[in-house]
Amino acid sequence: MNSLRLPLEHPPIVEAVVDIVCAMRPDFDLEATEAAARDALRSNYPKMQQRKILRYQVTDLGGASPSHSKAEGLEALVFRSDDERQMVQFRNAGYSFNRLAPYTGLDDYLPEIERTWRLFESIVRPVSIKAVKLRYINRIPLPLTDGNVELEHYLAFGPQSPDGSALASFLVKTLAIDHATKARFTTTLAAQEPYGETLPVVLDIEAEADLGPDEHEWSSIASHIAILRGVKNRVFDENLKPSCQTLFQ
Repeated sequence: MNSLRLPLEHPPIVEAVVDIVCAMRPDFDLEATEAAARDALRSNYPKMQQRKILRYQVTDLGGASPSHSKAEGLEALVFRSDDERQMVQFRNAGYSFNRLAPYTGLDDYLPEIERTWRLFESIVRPVSIKAVKLRYINRIPLPLTDGNVELEHYLAFGPQSPDGSALASFLVKTLAIDHATKARFTTTLAAQEPYGETLPVVLDIEAEADLGPDEHEWSSIASHIAILRGVKNRVFDENLKPSCQTLFQ
C-alpha cells in the first residue's frame, strides 16, 4: 500500500454524500413530514422539491394478455441551499447530506451534518439506525498527448486492453471489504468523453458500515463516519499513482 499523500490542495471531488440508513416506523409517511421539515430547514435550505419514483409492473399469468400497472410514490424530500451546492434529504430509507464542489473538507461540514441529522431524527423519529455510508465522486482530468493518455502512468489499477489496442472507453467496478475495519466499499472507475486536452475519468468511492442496535447516538454515527473516511482515503490513494495526485497540488 502506498503511503497516504492526502490532503490535496485542489481535490477533484465533485460531490460528497453522507447517508444514514434507518429503519422506519410501520406507520411512517414521508409526505406527512414535509411541513415540519420545511419549517426546520427553511433558513439554510429554502429550495425544496419532492423526488418521486415511478414503478411499473407487468403480470403474465399465461394464456392471456399480460396486465400492466404503474404506481408513483414519494422517494425523498430534497432541500437545497440558495446556491444549490448543499442539500439535505429526508428519504424513505433515511437521511442524506450532499455537498457539491467546491468542497473543502469533511470536518467543515460535520457540524451541519449533525445539526440537520438531529432535525431529521426529531421529525421522523426512526426506529433505529441500520448503516452509515460515505460516498465521494471524483472527476480526474488526465492530460492527453496527441489524443492519447497512458493510463498506467496515472492509475494503479487502470483497465487494460487484452490485445494492446487503444481503449475507446472503460468502466471498472470492484466490491471489497476493508480488512482493518470490516467496512464494505465499492470503487467505480469510468472514462467520460474527452474534453479539450484532457480525458475526464470518474473515480466513485462508496464505503459502508453497519451499526449495531445500541449505536444510535450521534457519537456512534460520527465515529463510523471517521472510519469510513479513512477507508475512502486509502482507496483513493491506492487507485491513483503519485503522478496523478500531483495534478491536484
